[in-house]
Amino acid sequence: SSKPSTGGEATCKIVAAEHLHADGRVQVEWSSGDRSEYPWVWLRDNCQCPQCFHPVSLSRTFKLKELDLKLKPTNTLIEDGELRVSWSDGHESRHGSSWLQERAFEKQPRAKRTLVHRVPRQYWEASLPSVDWTRLLQEDAMLLQWLLLVEQYGLVLVHGVPKHSGCVKLLAERVAFIKRTHYGRDFSVIAKPNPSNVSYSNNALALHLDLPYYFYKPGVQLIHFVHQYEGEGGDSLVSDALQVAEHMRQHVPHLFHLLTTVPVDWVDHATEDDREYFKTLKMPILCLEEDRQTIWRVNFSQPQRDSFFSECPLDKVCQWYEALKTFHDLLYDPRFCRTFKMESGSLMTLDNLRVTHGRVGYPDGGEVKRHVEGCYIDWDEMLSRRRVLQRRLLHQTEQ
Repeated sequence: SSKPSTGGEATCKIVAAEHLHADGRVQVEWSSGDRSEYPWVWLRDNCQCPQCFHPVSLSRTFKLKELDLKLKPTNTLIEDGELRVSWSDGHESRHGSSWLQERAFEKQPRAKRTLVHRVPRQYWEASLPSVDWTRLLQEDAMLLQWLLLVEQYGLVLVHGVPKHSGCVKLLAERVAFIKRTHYGRDFSVIAKPNPSNVSYSNNALALHLDLPYYFYKPGVQLIHFVHQYEGEGGDSLVSDALQVAEHMRQHVPHLFHLLTTVPVDWVDHATEDDREYFKTLKMPILCLEEDRQTIWRVNFSQPQRDSFFSECPLDKVCQWYEALKTFHDLLYDPRFCRTFKMESGSLMTLDNLRVTHGRVGYPDGGEVKRHVEGCYIDWDEMLSRRRVLQRRLLHQTEQ
């Protein structure tokens, strides 16, 4: 699959600098002939000299109370590839060519920085992304590939996993650490009588996303099939809720609008290890970012959708149910839904903000016929690990 650029191209050098006093900016001319403008106040706030910036923690030490919003430059030099500006507050700022070019306010460098924050998401191809367990645990390059694939596609299969407990913990700690919930650090899904959660039964599981009642919802789920039921049943269902939502945005925008604007009450009443929990949250099925375009989170779980519907206008309830049913039916549409049987010794990686998953039921029996272990990792930790590996591996290739 395609991978985002990690940068590293040779930077241009500063050849000239001119102050635009009417705008409060300095205009830098590069050896390429291009120009970039930087506000004075931004340059002063981000001075890279040892007095203003800590080189070990890589963080600003300049205090905001000392920033003069009306400061002006008194002298400007280009020396040893650095832009040096003397200010009316008596300080001299230093900024290197590479540092300035990376942070330029034009569209292209800003787009490049966006790839550090987030890799563009893609829809599934005919063959689902997969990686090898041994290489995943031993090779940083394979770990980076896995992290990128999860970020891009929201679903990655891992083959060759040992058929014993503890593997999800190993993989989670290869990234950072497990995200604990009230169900524990990790969990075993083995059919048991009178379960507190429907996943612990042998019944079919409808497509869903885990823990919609969590404000800080775990971002990535690892599901290890320690032992798969060998008879008929126990198959996995997965569906890309992001692709379904975008389909609705294009074809039934009025229903898409309802799913993005009407808050839903999500709830979980649970008892684990003799402790009672009551989790509840109001949030739409489809959550949009501030641009009102980008879908950043999907909430969907029939058992955890509360009977309280406390913020939906009465005259919108029936139409909202039409939107919900449309979304549900499309999730099961073969264009978006895949059904397959995971083998013993395989692992599924799921974006819990995007990819719904479910299960085909399997027969009940006296002996354990299916054993699945799982845990969660926060997206913050997945993204952090991806960035660290990109920077480290890029540095190695440049040496």
